[in-house]
Amino acid sequence: MAIIFVWLVICQRSIDVLIRSVLLFLQKYSIMKRVVLSFMLLFTGWSMTSAQGTLSAGDVAIVALSSDDPDEFGLLLLADVLSGTEILFTDMGWEATSNAFLRTEDSMTWKANTNLPAGTLILFDNDPGIPAVNYGTITQGKLDDLSDNGDQLFVFQGTMANPNFLFAINFDGNGWEPNATNANNSALPTGLVNGVNALALPEYDNYIYTGDSIGSSAFLRGQICDSSLWARSDVRTNFDPSLNGRQAFLVDNGTPSIRTYSSTFNGDFGQITVNNQSAPSGFFVGGSNLISDIMISVNPPFEISINGGTYAASGNITPTLGTVNPTVVDVRMNPQTTGTFFDTVQISSIGAFTNQLLVRGEALLYPSVSFLTSGGLYNEGNADSIGVSILNKGSNTVIVNIISQTNTTAMEGQHFSYSGGPQAIFHPGTPDTLYVPIDFLDDSLSGPQFRTNRLAFMLNGADPGSIDTFDLIIRENDYRYSKIAEIKQLDLNHVAISMDSLFEVCGVVYGTNTLTSGYSFTLIDETAGISTFAMAGEPDFGYTIQEGDSVLVRGRLSQVDGLIQLDMLDTIRLIKALAIMKNPVLANTVGEKHENDLVRIDHVAFVNPPFVWLVTGSGSAFEVYNTVTLDTFEIYVRATSTLANTSAPTGTFDVVGLGGQLDGSLPYDQGYRLLPRYAADVIIDELDSFKLNSPIQNTTVTLQGSPNQTLKFDWFSSKPLNGGSIPTYSILFDLSTGDFLFPIMESSSGVDTSISFTYQELIDGFGSHLPNGGSVAAKWTVKAENGTQVEWSRTVHLITIERGVIDGLNFVTTLARIYPNPASTTLHVETNKPAEEMRLYDLNGRCLLEIHSPQRSQDIVVDKLPEGVYFLSIQQEGKLYRSRVVIGMRD
Repeated sequence: MAIIFVWLVICQRSIDVLIRSVLLFLQKYSIMKRVVLSFMLLFTGWSMTSAQGTLSAGDVAIVALSSDDPDEFGLLLLADVLSGTEILFTDMGWEATSNAFLRTEDSMTWKANTNLPAGTLILFDNDPGIPAVNYGTITQGKLDDLSDNGDQLFVFQGTMANPNFLFAINFDGNGWEPNATNANNSALPTGLVNGVNALALPEYDNYIYTGDSIGSSAFLRGQICDSSLWARSDVRTNFDPSLNGRQAFLVDNGTPSIRTYSSTFNGDFGQITVNNQSAPSGFFVGGSNLISDIMISVNPPFEISINGGTYAASGNITPTLGTVNPTVVDVRMNPQTTGTFFDTVQISSIGAFTNQLLVRGEALLYPSVSFLTSGGLYNEGNADSIGVSILNKGSNTVIVNIISQTNTTAMEGQHFSYSGGPQAIFHPGTPDTLYVPIDFLDDSLSGPQFRTNRLAFMLNGADPGSIDTFDLIIRENDYRYSKIAEIKQLDLNHVAISMDSLFEVCGVVYGTNTLTSGYSFTLIDETAGISTFAMAGEPDFGYTIQEGDSVLVRGRLSQVDGLIQLDMLDTIRLIKALAIMKNPVLANTVGEKHENDLVRIDHVAFVNPPFVWLVTGSGSAFEVYNTVTLDTFEIYVRATSTLANTSAPTGTFDVVGLGGQLDGSLPYDQGYRLLPRYAADVIIDELDSFKLNSPIQNTTVTLQGSPNQTLKFDWFSSKPLNGGSIPTYSILFDLSTGDFLFPIMESSSGVDTSISFTYQELIDGFGSHLPNGGSVAAKWTVKAENGTQVEWSRTVHLITIERGVIDGLNFVTTLARIYPNPASTTLHVETNKPAEEMRLYDLNGRCLLEIHSPQRSQDIVVDKLPEGVYFLSIQQEGKLYRSRVVIGMRD
């Protein structure tokens, strides 16, 4: 249910009709029945009227009561109450002659575990054996036997023997008696006055107060003690204390005050995955008679956002003429490490009671699932699939059932169906992404332009707090939904085959709106990119172009000077903000395949170097060339780019941009150019490109004879550019099928452009991959680093290493014995000689364990690590060797 909140500051009684209407609205939609709210309003500090631990008669009042099972009643605070305050309740009668209770019935003690402000309504639900309360704690006793033949209820402090009476209500129909004679009647104790801080009602089973709910403490007290302002019934329907009657009160005593309201705020964010923020939960803050800003703050890992603003640790709300109207505050948890976190959101203002909201959350590495995207648009009659991904899968089997939400226009079985069922099962050996096939049925009926269904997860074996949703949108219109690559098919003259057809595409925005009026931006999906264009005066779609947004666009396919675009736009619709963006494609120059794609070209220089990126009109072109391949191309800088009119680099540089084209004649196969988006898309080179030398590509190397013989590897140098420092080099070896992410061997040569390895070191490094008499297909490369930039060799050499007869080594040798592998609790490592360091990495390259100067026989405890594949690196004599290990085999 949506949060419903109204904040009213009473300036004059003339708005009483409006106030009554608002409170009736709140009453109708209250959802507090038998719910102990998961958030706690803590109020610390002082207002102009001090909070109390010891209360006086009339500081509280009963405002609702039901003696039909389950017994319930509502207690309204007419004064601020301190944390730790205790209040007692009993339905025993009072004997005036002995000044004592007639001890024949129950009593109950309630304790405030937070500071509570005047206006707080405390609801007691006295189900037999299961007493519950929405604020504070019932510390002793129970009160579940209010008589439906008439009874009384006393509210007091102190002890049963020495009570300090606060309020009393009698409903036996005979009013207050001179003395208690049985369990159903009572005298009125000294200190309480009927109609002032006590009340006598006719005999019924259920009562609710119906008078005013806004005003000063004295005004409300007088209203509540007026028996004519109470409704009563022997039937519980419409007389439930937690559902009916006044559910919201505002006590305004003319002093600075803050009120924090919400019926749905949940400050317990439960279990979430580290580095993945929780969904926010919101509440409202308002204030009256204020003399300073309302200050809101919380400690990490929790964050607040005021009125939709940026999340931060703190923020202020400035009052207008002493008043803050209802302002939404969202809270989320964004943990960086595992653990359980507790804190309070502090809400304060000078002279006002400080409000607090208790928040907690637990961050842990636990399997969590999500849809690959937040939604998708599909055509009737087509088939597709929905991607589901998992984090921290480990050895868990996670079953994901996709379920439909209610109140949808796209119905399963009528508009779509699943091929094989709406289920994805992640077994330990399956990939981290699975796809659920789905068919979109053609119902042959006209209908709305879009049919929608929000899909969600029902999980088994994963974090239940990782629920994600997927907005399924089925298109039923004349626009054909396509992937971008499908609509960019060309004929022999590079003209779009589907010219002038209507299409609908979804993709991610790259760059900015390049027009000051109208729309022009680049859209890229997983297949290709396309330009979009809508001139000024065409429909205002109510959308501001933002890079990284996932949007839906409908328009006509056209082509201008060779560049394919969607124009005459009919729709621009935001699907998701902050979508995942692709990395640039590395290229040597710009061509047809790079049109409207994000491209990076390294080691670029000007043909005629300018001093600045001087832009006139809507944009200017600059001729550049690739200093490695000597390909010439054009960089075009738009006037709307932040690169325009900034200083131009004097040496070589790398450039990122969107591929474009300007070719005015057929065939459209010329005029390709690169359009940087921002000044940051130009990166000054500090290291020059370089190549490997020997062993050359496709060389076969035979290791035979003395193990102390050496094999030399050398390469050309990477020269410092533009003030960069001299680099150091590292050589890396991997299997021919590897990607150097976790190389088998890695060693630094310092500033030298060569390094030699003994046959023994190569045999040890490749280990079981290079058995006696066998061979291994390997590859090697080099990277140069100068502290700020990394430059990889332009080449990678494939080599074959054969192992012949090595003197004294007629068996398989290894640098280290690692067992058991797979391991469950402990990994045992025995090295052939002392090592300087051992490190354990996960598949994301994170170092999880580091041991300096390990033993020749070293145990590594892994029982706390999730099951999966890891890499153990061993450094010996300045060289790094890596081995793949598996953690698993647990019960």
